Amino acid sequence: MSDHETGITIRQLLEHLTGQPATCGTDLPVVNKTAVKKLGFSQLNELLILLGFDRINEEFFRYLATAGQSPNETNGGTEFKTIGELEQGVDKFRAVALVVYGNVKYGFKILSQDAKELEHVVALTAPLSDISIFKNRHGEVFPRTKLDPKETYLLGYIVDDEQIGTMADSEAKSALIRRRDSARLIGSQNHLAYLASDHLDVYVATSMRKRHEYTSVARITDAIFADEIFKDMNLRFFDPTQAYCKNRIEKGIAEALMLKRAKCTLYLAQESDTLGKDSELASTLAQGKTVIAYVPKVAKGYAEEMVNDIHDQDESRSRMEIILEQLSVFKPEAAWDRNSPVRDWITQDGPENEAAALDLLQESIQAHYDKRAKTISEIHPLAIQVDLKTGVANGLLVARDIESCASLISNVMQNSLDLRLVSEHNAVHLKEAITQSIYRTMTNDPFLNNAFWNYYGSRAPQLVGLRSEANRNKAESRAVEIA
Repeated sequence: MSDHETGITIRQLLEHLTGQPATCGTDLPVVNKTAVKKLGFSQLNELLILLGFDRINEEFFRYLATAGQSPNETNGGTEFKTIGELEQGVDKFRAVALVVYGNVKYGFKILSQDAKELEHVVALTAPLSDISIFKNRHGEVFPRTKLDPKETYLLGYIVDDEQIGTMADSEAKSALIRRRDSARLIGSQNHLAYLASDHLDVYVATSMRKRHEYTSVARITDAIFADEIFKDMNLRFFDPTQAYCKNRIEKGIAEALMLKRAKCTLYLAQESDTLGKDSELASTLAQGKTVIAYVPKVAKGYAEEMVNDIHDQDESRSRMEIILEQLSVFKPEAAWDRNSPVRDWITQDGPENEAAALDLLQESIQAHYDKRAKTISEIHPLAIQVDLKTGVANGLLVARDIESCASLISNVMQNSLDLRLVSEHNAVHLKEAITQSIYRTMTNDPFLNNAFWNYYGSRAPQLVGLRSEANRNKAESRAVEIA
């Protein structure tokens, strides 16, 4: 082996490999060197013994030496020629151990001794090489009918409470009731179609309390799944803006089923986030599945587009009324700030005030979503949830634009998330390359690790991900590709 640019020693690499500190031989020069001519199977085992670790079998050595490829797919894997090759193999293994077991020490204990389990895990974590299984799907027997985004609010209670219940014009009221009933008939049929669908790839988690939220959610969902990356994938996703179920109990049970069946959840951050939507996020992570949180990166004109949407839906209200209402959502403290002009705007109208208010709204929306993204990606501890079956600690992926969101969904479907090992804050993380979000994590705290895994129970791999449609009897899988 030649010296590696990181200066990491063989001892340090083997501690990374085994997930624990060496107990013997740490003062021996041979295990503290970064330069050895070559390293073969028997030599690596000798080093492991010298450091107080267990020996490995030949299949696991070939797995390391081929940088994580299946030992049966290559004729190589007979030796390491550089310390960089060893480090690459160790990092590949550690990433897979975190994805499957949530713990490097346990992963080493199992995979270094059990050739069949190693072969099984390699197969489970292999990226999908052929997406034709998506393209070749047959259409639905009971297809869904697409509702116009502007009509989706008719599926909610808003139209009953805020419009029909207050309308004095009987003719207009009757016309709206007909539109509502027609939309709900379509939504009810779509609800049945979702329940019957043999494929479900993505669950879209939303919260809709106002009319314009239905429209914006429908548009965002359409924009994401219309991305060119899905052209040949024929994905199916549960869109709550297109489904209607009058009975709240049945609706809750049906959506729980959708969460169970979907391979990942798309969480849409909005003006306000609800207990229901947040519980769907937590439920997905607790199943060991991926959550992609879309938190918009507010571009120029975002506030104006929102105000225009709301005004188009209710022209009886002035633009200034709408702006002030939205300011009460995104910057509620502004009306109480002595230095804020909001109090004056409430009593004074005019084009200059409207322009200034719109600027403040744009600034407030941007601050709201930037803070939300930071909270769920860097601050809130519950953004990391433990798989209830395996104990694996899962994080959510935070995307700030439509393109990144679509790419993440595509990568999840193809088992090809690009994950990188990062050591920081007394922990080892697997971070997703596009978003730099934590996907898996393992604490380095020895007491917490010991207590957690002693009390948690079985750590048998229960991967949840793409179910191969070529062989429906194979276990569900999630894959990792470490660049």
